[in-house]
Amino acid sequence: MAKVADTIGAWLGRWVGLVITWPKSTMFLSLLATVLAGWYAAGHLGVNTDTANMISPTLPWRQHFNEFRQAFPVRDRNLLIVIDADSPAAADAFAAALLVQMRRSPETYHSILLQGEGEFFERNGLLYLPTPELTALVDRLATAQPLLGLLQARFDGAAVLDVATRTLTQAPSGAASDVGPFYGALAKSLDGAARGDAAPLAWRSLIATGAAPTNRRIVVLQPALNFGQMQPATTAINGIRDIVARLNAGADPPVRVRLTGSVAMEHEELASVSSTAGIGGLATTVLVAVILLAALRSWRLLAMSLVTLAAGLALTAAFAAMAVGHLNLLSVAFVVLNVGLGSDYVIHVLLRYKELVTEGHRMHTALIEMGRDTGASLVLCAVTTAAGFYSFIPTTFSGVSELGLIAGTGVFFGLFVSITLLPALVVLFTDERAAMRLPRWVDAKHFAPLSRRPRLVLAIATIVLVISGVLLARVTFDSNPIHLRDPHTQGVTTLLELAETGEAPLLNLVAVAPSDDVAQDWAARLRKLPEVRNVVTIAELVPRDQDEKLALLGDLRLLLGPKFATLNAVPADPAALDDSLARLQAAAAGAAGCDVQK
Repeated sequence: MAKVADTIGAWLGRWVGLVITWPKSTMFLSLLATVLAGWYAAGHLGVNTDTANMISPTLPWRQHFNEFRQAFPVRDRNLLIVIDADSPAAADAFAAALLVQMRRSPETYHSILLQGEGEFFERNGLLYLPTPELTALVDRLATAQPLLGLLQARFDGAAVLDVATRTLTQAPSGAASDVGPFYGALAKSLDGAARGDAAPLAWRSLIATGAAPTNRRIVVLQPALNFGQMQPATTAINGIRDIVARLNAGADPPVRVRLTGSVAMEHEELASVSSTAGIGGLATTVLVAVILLAALRSWRLLAMSLVTLAAGLALTAAFAAMAVGHLNLLSVAFVVLNVGLGSDYVIHVLLRYKELVTEGHRMHTALIEMGRDTGASLVLCAVTTAAGFYSFIPTTFSGVSELGLIAGTGVFFGLFVSITLLPALVVLFTDERAAMRLPRWVDAKHFAPLSRRPRLVLAIATIVLVISGVLLARVTFDSNPIHLRDPHTQGVTTLLELAETGEAPLLNLVAVAPSDDVAQDWAARLRKLPEVRNVVTIAELVPRDQDEKLALLGDLRLLLGPKFATLNAVPADPAALDDSLARLQAAAAGAAGCDVQK
């Protein structure tokens, strides 16, 4: 082994000797290669931010997932717009306006879905109600049919007040209690208008059965994505925020709108990466520069070191462009890794060179001797470090695999420029006197106390090892991928809120069955497992008891007439509205007087 190390050292010594014999040519060719590598990387090294494809497509489950994505594209890469308003009517109005604006840009927003919206649900939505709820709804509408008939001729604020007046003055005794919710909703609207906070009458809540309508609406869509950008959904998300800002302009209070879903969370994650990548790279460069300056005690040597590190990065980036063609969310970290690892070679080369000059060697001799002395150790460090990175290559996680290939090869580029460009720069731009100043902490006497107390060192190491082992037993594995994201971002907090209310179940398993019989068998067996919370099949998306429900709706249609669904609200005449309100107040006062007499 010693013979191999001596051979490597002799080769590197001869290489350094060749470099410093023609330092200007070496520097020119090295810098030319750096510029060409940087130019090539700038034109050919792209960015692939498609995190869904960072896992090898050769895995069986991954192939099944890709088949599922192709068969059901609407369920892939979705963006959820969560709308929270003060009332169901306000939420409906805002969601409708938002859909109108987004549908003007079909090239950006695809497959826009809002629960209960669209021609299909307008025609068939009532079939999805459970039969008891639909029966209750039909009974309620049948009871209100006389009042609804009055609104067909004229549907404005004055007509609604006239209907309320008529129910108070002409309804049989006790019948007014049947429309008590109507009076309550009307009173709420009138009180709000008196305070200057007008709110529309919540008609849906008046006729709804089962759970009360919520003030939340969720819009699901597929935005256009450009994976050549660091943030593929930037155009779509910024467009939605602009639309929301326009719709909320002047609104008091404004409607709360949040974005979540896989696209929104990845957008926030990539935004964090892009904003911190520059900061991380700058921080790494500054820290490395401080360490180099403390070790080298020379601004010239520091400048040479930074030029050397930049050359290594440029060569590594060019290799990445040729071998992979793009950077992903993980492989972009090669910059920080290679700067940190490359600085190790620079420190070893220059400190050994300064040490030899301090001992009395001439500059050229010291550089050659440096190659012989440290060459074998530098090559061994490069090989072992690169081997650690290359071990990532066989993994099925392509993001890690590409990082291993790029960073591992970058280690050799860092070694190459440290024994090629750096010695040439030292010969051209420094002198022997600058190398005479060594930092005080380099002196070996500072480490002598540790060598004189080996038992103490071993005892401390043993204590640290035991404590580490105890703490290691408390480490647990968290398999929830949501926890890999920043828990304070809007996308994550909104998704967790929806999960708590059951509006967005997490950690779903999708299975594609060859037939409906097989699907029903799988569903029956899955429902028996304690680990499974709920099972939904395609068959359950088809309304049940359709014959009975259609018969109920047919009877309701005969009762209400074909024009029931064509009520169009129009602005009321202010004078007519005042007269209707005065009549309602008089009727209410009379009804109250009757109740007191009774």
